[in-house]
Amino acid sequence: MATSVFGVAGPGVAPAQAQIVVPPEADILDGLRAGHPRLVLTPEGVTDLQARIAGDATAASLYAGVKARATALLGEAPLTYTKPDGFRLLETSRAAVRRMYDLGLVWLVEGDPAYAARGWSELEALAAFPDWNPIHFLDTAEMTHAVAIGYDWLYAALTPTQRATVAQAIIDKGLTPGRMSYDGTAIVAVSYWTGVTNNWNNVVNGGLTIGALAVGDLDPALASYVAHEALTRLPGAMANYAPDGAWPEGVSYWEYATEYTGYTIAALETALGSDLGLGDVAGFAQTGDVPVHMVGPTGQRFNWADDGEPRFAPSVPFLFRLAERFGRALDWQQAIDHAEPHALDVVWYRPAPGPVVDPARDHLFAGVDVATMRSAWHDPDAVFVATKGGSPGENHNQMDLGSFVLERGGQRFAIDLGRENYNLPGYWDNWATGRRWTYYRSRAEGHNTLV
Repeated sequence: MATSVFGVAGPGVAPAQAQIVVPPEADILDGLRAGHPRLVLTPEGVTDLQARIAGDATAASLYAGVKARATALLGEAPLTYTKPDGFRLLETSRAAVRRMYDLGLVWLVEGDPAYAARGWSELEALAAFPDWNPIHFLDTAEMTHAVAIGYDWLYAALTPTQRATVAQAIIDKGLTPGRMSYDGTAIVAVSYWTGVTNNWNNVVNGGLTIGALAVGDLDPALASYVAHEALTRLPGAMANYAPDGAWPEGVSYWEYATEYTGYTIAALETALGSDLGLGDVAGFAQTGDVPVHMVGPTGQRFNWADDGEPRFAPSVPFLFRLAERFGRALDWQQAIDHAEPHALDVVWYRPAPGPVVDPARDHLFAGVDVATMRSAWHDPDAVFVATKGGSPGENHNQMDLGSFVLERGGQRFAIDLGRENYNLPGYWDNWATGRRWTYYRSRAEGHNTLV
C-alpha cells in the first residue's frame, strides 16, 4: 500500500503549500516508541518537566493549580455511567480526560502512590462501563483519549493485571467501535462522522489515534488500521484553518477542534517522532489570532454561530506549543493569560519566545468572513465591534450574516444570544427548509442584522 500524501488547501491556498504524509497502514506504527509514557510526555520529558517546576516560578504556580485539583480528587468517588440528557455521555468523558491528566501528571512529577492508586480506581471504573456510548461517538473518542492517557502515564504504577484490564477496554470499547465505523459494519447512526470535516473529525480521529498509539504494541493490526483510517481523514479537517487560522463553526468549536488537534500532534510527535505534517498546514501558524481578535475588552468572545455564553475567553494550552514552534509571543501571552491551569499548560509552558508586540487593532478573518475592530488594546473601556459575514451553510452556523456585537466602557451593549438547546426537535435539520431555521436563536430575527 502506498504512502498517502494530502495537499491541504483552503480559500486561496495552493495544496502544494502544505502536505500531510500518512504512511501505509502496514508501516504506520513502525516507529512506535517502546515503553511508557510515550503520549505527549516521555521519560526524558518528565525529567525536563521536573526541572522546570523546580526552577521556574510560573511553571511551579501552574503545577500547583493542577496538583490542588488532583489532591481534591483523592477524596472523590470515581465517575459513573451518566447521561444527563439521556443521550450523551460526553460530560463524563470530558471529566475523565481532565482527571486522568491531573492524576497522571502529579504521579509522574512526584511519584506519590496515592495519586496513582486514585488514577487506577478511576481507570477501573471507566473500563467497567458497559460501553463508551458509540451512538454519540464524541463520547467514545474522548473516553478513549482519557483512558489511553491514564494507561500510558500511570503504566509504571499499574500491575500487569491492571494494565491488561485497561488496555482491553481501550481495544474493546474504543478502537473496535472505531474500526466498525471506518469499515462500514457499524450502523449509520454510529458511523456517519467518518465523512465529516467539522470539529467531530478532529476530536474523534484524534481520540482514536491516541488510543491506537497507547496500545499499538499489544494489538498492532487493529491499532494500525484505526490509526491509518483516522490520520487519512484528519487532513479534511485541517484544511479549515486556511487561510488565516479561523474555524468555520465559531470560537467555541475552534477551541474544541484546536484542543484535540494539539493533543493529536503532541502524541504523534512523542510516540512516532513526527506529526506527519499536521502542524504545518496552511493557516495553522496563525490560528492563535482567533482568541486575540475575537475576544473583546470585556473578556467576552464574539459568540457567532452555535457558540454558548460569551463571557469567557478560550483556554487552549496548545498555544504554548504554537508560540514555541512559530516564535509567536502573542500566542504565549494568550496561553498564560487564560491558563486554567490544565495539566498540559504545565507540560507545554516555556518562557516567552520574545517580546509581546500588540497587533493591529483591526483584523479580518477572510476564511470565515469575520471582522473585528477596537479603539485600543489593554483598555477595558475601549470600543470593540465584531461582525460576521460569509455563509450560514457551515456546520453549527446560524442566520447571522451581518450581525455584530458592540462593547464600550466595559459593557457589551449589542449581543449575540448564542446557541439553542441541542436537544430541541429538528435542531440538526439544517437544510434550507429544515426545522433548525424555525428556532429564534438560529434565525435572522434573533440577531443584530437586517431581516
